[in-house]
Amino acid sequence: MKAVYTIPKICPADFDLKKTWLVYFRYTHPVSGERKLFRFRANLNSIVNKRERIKEAEALAYVIAEKLKAGWNPFSDEVNPEQSDITITEILDLIYDAKKSVLRKGSTRTYSSVLNMFKTWLKDNVYDHLYPYNFTNVMARRYIDYIMTEKSYSGKTHNNHLGILKFFFNDMVEREIIVKSPFHGIKEEKEDIGKNFPYNEIEKIKIKNYLIIHNKRIYYACQFVYYCFIRRTELVKLKVGDINWINKTITMQSALSKNRKQESVTIPKAFEQVLLEMGLDKAPKEHYIFGHKFNTCERPILKPDSLTSAHSKALKNFNIGPEKGFYSWKHTGVCDLYNATKDPYLVMQQCRHSDIKITMIYLRSLGLTVNEKIREAVFNF
Repeated sequence: MKAVYTIPKICPADFDLKKTWLVYFRYTHPVSGERKLFRFRANLNSIVNKRERIKEAEALAYVIAEKLKAGWNPFSDEVNPEQSDITITEILDLIYDAKKSVLRKGSTRTYSSVLNMFKTWLKDNVYDHLYPYNFTNVMARRYIDYIMTEKSYSGKTHNNHLGILKFFFNDMVEREIIVKSPFHGIKEEKEDIGKNFPYNEIEKIKIKNYLIIHNKRIYYACQFVYYCFIRRTELVKLKVGDINWINKTITMQSALSKNRKQESVTIPKAFEQVLLEMGLDKAPKEHYIFGHKFNTCERPILKPDSLTSAHSKALKNFNIGPEKGFYSWKHTGVCDLYNATKDPYLVMQQCRHSDIKITMIYLRSLGLTVNEKIREAVFNF
């Protein structure tokens, strides 16, 4: 027997706010032939504004209709209360617990932070007790509007949040908890390209001389970033044993790298002298290069932010804008390497980019890919 159902409708038909609102439909079970009236209230009656309540009701009716078209059997939710009675907050926690074992520690913190913010918003808007299939696209867009307007997030941060939430809700689709992700169809925002600021020669000299006297370990850390373009989160996990003195490379273990691949960077001759000055050729291989209090020891740094905090403290002694920070040493190193070689492929290898296109975009953001033919062309206004 084929399943038969009526089109989900909104009650009351006159949209009277004094009445109880719900979306209802009738469904005939394809096996038993039993016909039953199903009602879904979600959070409709907690919305005071009439226009907003109508939007939510229409969205709820649409979601239910799409589920029915996709073959959803509402009787199955009654038969298996463990699936139907689990709230959106609970299922998000379950998915996070299942996935966090395969995520890098840095990613785990990011996912947890995004999820906690989203759950707080759900609670503040009385959505936290909804069932996953009652959370609509309208609600999802309202949250995205929230992080863009009230939180004033940039395009990049917006896209990171959106991507993580799509990850969780797409997992619900795979588990057949919902038919379609409520975040489906929400587009990413444009990201600003070009917010990469290197230090100029005067700034380099001032900061270098200050750090040599007042914080030698941060001075060394800056050189790892300058010469080898190593990320802060990688730097605090780097061990002495990752230095290959024979091949003159530093290995980034797969657990440390951004793309989960084992990679290596070349040690320039000038930087090799720094490594020897640090005594890393004699230090135990299992020691962290920048461990507790930035010393080479067996105890790791717990917070990578401590590196940037110490560096920012040093910058307060100079009139340098907030757009420049610890990671600006990478931009500075890239500029100096490219100006010395004019070879974007060398920059690509040392940056560990997967595509030369990424490198060219990066170089252009730093104002490095000047076309000499245009410079030398003779044409006048």
